[in-house]
Amino acid sequence: MGGDQPKLLDEPLHRLRKAGINVQAHCEPTDNIKELIARYEAGNAIDLLVMGTHGHSKWHRLFKGSTALRLLKATTRSILIIK
Repeated sequence: MGGDQPKLLDEPLHRLRKAGINVQAHCEPTDNIKELIARYEAGNAIDLLVMGTHGHSKWHRLFKGSTALRLLKATTRSILIIK
């Protein structure tokens, strides 16, 4: 996706903007969440990071870890994680 927002975000973003909330979406596949967040934070004024999660199996979390947990460790910003 390279930063493009998926169509599924069009309606929620439209509603938030209509309510007067300044919101931007950035979707980018990565294996290095820490580097991605650092790069994105450096170029943008961010008040809140919002991340969706679908949950992996216990084995996946044990061996690879949770992306949400890596995000928590990668930033000092406020984060909203939605399941």
